[in-house]
Amino acid sequence: MTRVLIMLLLAAPLQAQTLTGALKQASRCAGLQASPVVATWAGNFARVLGREVTQGNGSVAATPSAIDSTQGALGPIFLDHARTIGAGHWNANVLTQTGPFSDYDGMDLSHLTGPGAIVLERVDGAAVAAQLDYDIAIRSTAAGLSLTYGVTDALDLSLLLPIVHLEADIAGTNTPVFTLSDMGRFRPIPQRDRTTFRSREVLSVTGVSDMTLRAKYQLPPHWAATLAVQFPTGNPDDGLGTGDYWLSPGIAGAWRFWDWLELNVNLRLNLDLNTINASEVHYGIGLSEALWPRRLAGIVEFLGRTQLGANAFALDTGTLFLLPTGTLDTRSFLGMDYGRRDFFTLVFGVRAVLPLGLMLFAAGVVSLNNSDLQARAVTPVAGIGASF
Repeated sequence: MTRVLIMLLLAAPLQAQTLTGALKQASRCAGLQASPVVATWAGNFARVLGREVTQGNGSVAATPSAIDSTQGALGPIFLDHARTIGAGHWNANVLTQTGPFSDYDGMDLSHLTGPGAIVLERVDGAAVAAQLDYDIAIRSTAAGLSLTYGVTDALDLSLLLPIVHLEADIAGTNTPVFTLSDMGRFRPIPQRDRTTFRSREVLSVTGVSDMTLRAKYQLPPHWAATLAVQFPTGNPDDGLGTGDYWLSPGIAGAWRFWDWLELNVNLRLNLDLNTINASEVHYGIGLSEALWPRRLAGIVEFLGRTQLGANAFALDTGTLFLLPTGTLDTRSFLGMDYGRRDFFTLVFGVRAVLPLGLMLFAAGVVSLNNSDLQARAVTPVAGIGASF
């Protein structure tokens, strides 16, 4: 039987300069030596967060969220629009959002624990099984700044520059509850003899996330072809980026009905150029309806994202646990799995035409399924744009 034993040791403090460092530091101060398993788990967590920030449905830091080429009332919020802005024209938008990441695959981040007691080895060599519990609170505040230029009537070039602020509060406790007897069996440690190791790390980081360049070519009367390149300008150790280059060819369609209803559809392949089997397919459909002709529209969008393979960056975090049944088994650290995922998201909001050629955006983003890091509540989005 494969045993993964993590040294139980109170180590000297280590400066936590990144999110990955803060997660590892919390493990050390909670009584866990900075083992390869803990270090790998911390890196995996930060990379998953980076993907949600830069690739997630309804994220203003992801392509094409803040890029919107139409200033009419009807149109999308997070989907690409099939229209272009016209030769010599400029369009600028800023979208902002803030909200917590509260769940991982439906597990509450404020109470992350494994499937049982984790098996550890004390400094004196004795084996124990300990109850490990993490309380991880992460809030993301992001702004997506986009600028589009109409090269010709049919061709637009756009730049998306996301700025992300992350706040993390990470607390860990580790209480040995079983000890290995001379007979080779785990027996309970009396309550009075138990010692609980505790830690807390607080981190605040602000930086540029992954930048995107996008080209769009209109194919009248209803379609446009898009090609986006995302660059690893965000620090993956802080959850601000993926550390990879992405190439995203796609198509966008738009149909106007009766001057008060518009249908938008998108489909694009998101290729991870560093790890092809980590690529994704993004798709969506949206409706906008005029609530006040040429002034105000209500929008509903469905956004989908399908990973073509497992999170290839995620390394094994197999750890030995003493299960409630009394048996030993190797499971992933804290029960966090990194397999292939599907993501489904609902967006609802409004677009309002303001004086001086300005456009106001307001929306709510709701996750429809429990996949990876998600917000349990509605995430608010607001923004403003203009063409000139």
